[in-house]
Amino acid sequence: MALEPPATGALSIGGVAAGELADVYGTPLLALDTDVLDAKIAAFRDLGRRLGIDICYAAKALLFVALARRIADGGLGLDVCSLGELLTAEVAGVRPAVWCCTVAAKPTTSCEPRVRAGWAGWSSTTPRN
Repeated sequence: MALEPPATGALSIGGVAAGELADVYGTPLLALDTDVLDAKIAAFRDLGRRLGIDICYAAKALLFVALARRIADGGLGLDVCSLGELLTAEVAGVRPAVWCCTVAAKPTTSCEPRVRAGWAGWSSTTPRN
C-alpha cells in the first residue's frame, strides 16, 4: 500500500499523515522521521567536534538495536546505564570504545566489567562512604 502525503496542516511524520500511519499500522505506534533524526545526530556530532568533546546519547530515553546502530554510525556515543541497554548496544554491534556508563545510586558491578574492557568513559553519581 502506498502512503499518501498529508493534507496541509495535518500532523505528519516523514511526510506521511499520522492518521494514515495509524490506519495502516494500528495504534499505539512509534514512528520516527529518520531524516530529522539523522539531522539531529549530525548536529550533536558536529557540536562535539567543534568543542573537542564526545557526546553520548542517553540510551535510557529510548533504545532498540536499529536506533543504537544509527546513533553510532552517525558519530555519537551511547550512554548505557543498565545491563539491558548494554546488551542492546552489543547486539547492535556498537564498538565499546563509543560507550559510556553513568551510574546513579546503583551497584557499580552491573557495568563495571565492561568498562574495564575498553569503554570510552565511566562516571558515577553514587555517594561514596
